Amino acid sequence: MSLQARLLLAFTVLVIAVAGLMVYSHVRTAQRLLTEISEDLQDIGNTVHLSTQKLSAEKGPDKEQLESFIKEAAAQKNVREVHVISSHQEIVASSNPSKVGRKVKLTGKEIVVREDLGTRDTGGQNLHYEVRVPILKDQQLIGVVQTSVELPDFRGLVREALIRNLVVALVALLLAFIASSYLLHLLNQPLRTLSAAATKVAGGDLALRLPELRRNDEVARLNTAFNSMVERLAERRNLQDRLRQLERQSLVSEMAASLAHEIRNPLNLINLTAGHLEGSFTPADPQKRADFEELMKSLQGEVQHLNGVVHHFLSASRPGRMRQEVFSLGDLVEEARVLLRPQFITKNVELISSVPPSLQVVADKEQIRLLLLNLLLNAIEAVPEGSRVEVEARAVEEEKTWVDLNVLDNGPGMDPDDLERVFDAYFTRKETGVGLGLALVRRIAEEHGGSVRALNRPEGGANFEVRLPGGAS
Repeated sequence: MSLQARLLLAFTVLVIAVAGLMVYSHVRTAQRLLTEISEDLQDIGNTVHLSTQKLSAEKGPDKEQLESFIKEAAAQKNVREVHVISSHQEIVASSNPSKVGRKVKLTGKEIVVREDLGTRDTGGQNLHYEVRVPILKDQQLIGVVQTSVELPDFRGLVREALIRNLVVALVALLLAFIASSYLLHLLNQPLRTLSAAATKVAGGDLALRLPELRRNDEVARLNTAFNSMVERLAERRNLQDRLRQLERQSLVSEMAASLAHEIRNPLNLINLTAGHLEGSFTPADPQKRADFEELMKSLQGEVQHLNGVVHHFLSASRPGRMRQEVFSLGDLVEEARVLLRPQFITKNVELISSVPPSLQVVADKEQIRLLLLNLLLNAIEAVPEGSRVEVEARAVEEEKTWVDLNVLDNGPGMDPDDLERVFDAYFTRKETGVGLGLALVRRIAEEHGGSVRALNRPEGGANFEVRLPGGAS
């Protein structure tokens, strides 16, 4: 059922309910008025009947009969006074003894029911009527029974009924207003939910989805269209994020090539100078010669190491040139330990590896080495002296074999707001950093079809989890 049809149905039900309540109130009021009028007419009829039955006899009434009649008539509902008037127009018996003996003019009519216009009781709510019934003997008028009756003013009853109907109508309208407000609240709930969801989406929350409604109306179709729109917006934002990442990676590649070139030239000069010094300035003293040669060898070794790092850095700036091979991840961790031994020693940091020796990775070994070196250098810089850095890895079987590599430290951890930004190029919280190392880590992982994410450890410290293609173990 459509939203319009449901609104019309709810409105129809409310109109019928209000009309039914007002009709019911009108019928009840009419019944009450009819009951009041019937009872009043019955009282007058009872008075006439009583007078006719008791006193219209063949024999004239005696005093005892008159007193009995007066007493019984005065006990009737709404009867104020009862008089018995003789043919001489004198009150011979009355419920008000003070009026016995007074003269009353008779008209000669048999029965008269007359309203004394303007005559009301002290409260002003009842009308005064007089009922005169003749007393006959041998078809001759010998007297009259005059009964004063007070009946409610029907105009007051009508006003009361009108006020009651107005009150019922107002109550019915109020109830209809409350019911319609509640129904509109219920019918409008999906629209409010949609409005709140649109506000959140406008604020950037593209993960929000509205529940699918199992009905075929405008709101259900609107929910479906909204979810489809948000999905397309999320896809577009992901595409834009990917484009921005590619732009950053392109910039990183250009900078990497430039830095590698600028660093390699001085390194070559240092290496040549070291060779020249070793050939031309070797000390004659055997002891000094041994120290000098060891120093030159160490210097040339460090230059070769830096050349290797520059080569790896330059290789990472050239996408699409991966040389995949199967190699042991545990062996690569040990190679990284040797390359970074000076950094571990300088800061007194212990490297703990729990990578199974048989665990293999299918990837470009040089790039994975660069990835691992960047993660380890980042961990060494994050932890205080005397700390430790852990490397863990395990195979994960899904649609294909993956290897999850974790580099953990016991440093201060990261700000939760930075967990997604640490892989952006040029983002860094370090005073001396440039923010390129982790950007290269993400690039290498994604180029291998894997992923990387940053986490905070529950016990403190950071955890960088890298997923790489696995090989046979």
